Amino acid sequence: MIMIEEDREFGGEAWSWHTRWQEIQQLVIFFKPFAEVTRKMSGQSYSTICNVIRYFNNILDHVDECIENVDNLGHLASCVVTAAEKAKAKLLEYYNKTNMLHCVITLLDPRCKEIYYRQAGFTEHQLGEYRER
Repeated sequence: MIMIEEDREFGGEAWSWHTRWQEIQQLVIFFKPFAEVTRKMSGQSYSTICNVIRYFNNILDHVDECIENVDNLGHLASCVVTAAEKAKAKLLEYYNKTNMLHCVITLLDPRCKEIYYRQAGFTEHQLGEYRER
């Protein structure tokens, strides 16, 4: 185990490269869905606006799962939990900027239609609002 003296002074605790490497591995796993969505949204030759709501919800579910499971997992690095909490706050900020148009476009897309909304747990009232538009 390699200890760095300066880091003891910084946080009051010594750390090992092994521990830091584990944190980096957890961060890579945490951010993998973000990279996948980015690749899908930016690499398509057709319109991807119909996927905005679906991808937002997938990422938010992933982030929520990380935050909720921290008590169950216990071994999740604090930097991953912090990243998840900050990601959730930023995602919700942008999610609130999506509008009814995104929902209607998703509903009209032949690849999604109502199936996505039903699977995602949207209520009949919400679906009715989207259909009316």
